[in-house]
Amino acid sequence: MSSSILTIAGGALTRLAIVIAVLVIGCGNTASPDPSSGLPSQNDVLEECGPTILKRLRVELLQEAFRAGDSSAFREMLNVSGLDDTQQKTFLQLYVNNSGSLEDFWAALEADSSFKEDDLYEVRLTLFLARLAEYRLSVLQQIARLRQAENLTTLRDISMISRDKWRQVLADSHTDLEPDSFIRSVDKTFDDLRAGGCK
Repeated sequence: MSSSILTIAGGALTRLAIVIAVLVIGCGNTASPDPSSGLPSQNDVLEECGPTILKRLRVELLQEAFRAGDSSAFREMLNVSGLDDTQQKTFLQLYVNNSGSLEDFWAALEADSSFKEDDLYEVRLTLFLARLAEYRLSVLQQIARLRQAENLTTLRDISMISRDKWRQVLADSHTDLEPDSFIRSVDKTFDDLRAGGCK
């Protein structure tokens, strides 16, 4: 997985967004599927991951985010998740200060009174969607608009977005992504989840 991450450094988001996005993209290998959708548990999918690249680049890249301020792509991605400025700074600071595992980091977030359960779910889901959007911020923002317009709150909801709507998302975002290729990638992502794995 880390090799594919490194190949998309030329995308619209910064290296920081690419690396941190991996933080919450779960592999779901041990998840039990939801009988209603065939997808693994949302929490399993959104919580399980831990590539070693994060540990090597953590401090450097997060310091870059602080320097970039509100204009950084990672900040924009957190804006999509709905976190306010104070929550975003707390999120970044807790990650910089975390010397343990990724599970320790999420436990620290969950223990922090700045965040409600729904806040952290939205962060995980937004970062999952950033991967789905191939780290194009404009695409991620259009997905967020579609979610709001159609009240799409779960992985199951998102997995049921029609191909025509995905094409409209891409058209509205003025992205360089080729629609048929993008839709195949989306289909494969959800097929992998239903099969119990996410690559």
